Amino acid sequence: MRARRILLAEDDPDMRDIVATALRREGYEVLEAGDAQQLVMRLVREPAGVTGAAPSIDLILTDVRMPGCSGLDVIDALREAEWQTPMIVMTAFPDAEVRSRAKALGAVMLDKPFRMDVLVTTVRNSLR
Repeated sequence: MRARRILLAEDDPDMRDIVATALRREGYEVLEAGDAQQLVMRLVREPAGVTGAAPSIDLILTDVRMPGCSGLDVIDALREAEWQTPMIVMTAFPDAEVRSRAKALGAVMLDKPFRMDVLVTTVRNSLR
């Protein structure tokens, strides 16, 4: 059985490294993207959520604020394309508008800063 694959998009390299390391320690395969454009390019190369596509992405974990466009914009486009992939959005700026939009898109919110055990639990719950 293959490891569950997580696509992580985070523009802060230190934060991306910390999150990716924590998830890899839990046995996940983590693909990394440094911004929304790289996130989209990864998805184009490795389609997720599309029936019969392989290899698949089991979960998308993205920052909200990134250069180019927001993680929520990417999620919105994926949902319009009827992707069912579970998604978690991380943000250091959890205002009511961001929360409302994430909820409407079916994404789980994770407020920064967060403990790694909270991250791991959120990922596990999202993959159920």
